[in-house]
Amino acid sequence: MALDLPGGLDVLNRRTRYVRMALLAYIAISLADVAVVLGEMTGAVDIEAVGDLDPAASLAALVHLLFVIAMLGAIVIVALWIHRAHANLRDAGIDGLEYSPGWAVGWYFIPFANLVKPFRAMRELWSTSLAQSDSYADEADPRLKLWWGAWIVGNILSNVALRFQGLDGSGTTPVGYVLDIVSTLVLAAAGWFLLRIVEEVNDAQRSGATMAQAFA
Repeated sequence: MALDLPGGLDVLNRRTRYVRMALLAYIAISLADVAVVLGEMTGAVDIEAVGDLDPAASLAALVHLLFVIAMLGAIVIVALWIHRAHANLRDAGIDGLEYSPGWAVGWYFIPFANLVKPFRAMRELWSTSLAQSDSYADEADPRLKLWWGAWIVGNILSNVALRFQGLDGSGTTPVGYVLDIVSTLVLAAAGWFLLRIVEEVNDAQRSGATMAQAFA
């Protein structure tokens, strides 16, 4: 259903609340997952004993499951937020936008392009909403660079960690545990930086003074 700009801003504000809850839950469960992995690394938790009704192993398995659910949930909710935030720019009649609401989300799922395009789409959203220059000759806002840097590094480390998780049946190596912990913490940091960006854009789009500049 098509929305006018005031309706779109209300939807964005509501989705911002959902993003806040989803990202904070993801960050909290990420820290719990790190604690579980530390337990596995030190031998305090034997995840293989979950079938033997071992309480520690069962709790560890539950944390791992909740981590995956929280991550997938956050991805869906953030994607909906990104789509609505970009749609508000178009509903406001902004000309010359490079990224459509659909592609602002879609680029995350295109290999290789997802290393650059999502950042550029978020930069366009940020700069237009806050009435800042969007020239690529200018430096991007540090908050955007922190978010994207943490996202890229965290995903790279996560993929490398999979290489050390005993695909030959030998079990996860110490290096695999360390990489798993570091990647989880870095991605949690990316979630925190993203939350700050989401709240700033939402506030800017809803602010009368800023909106008057951004959507003139």
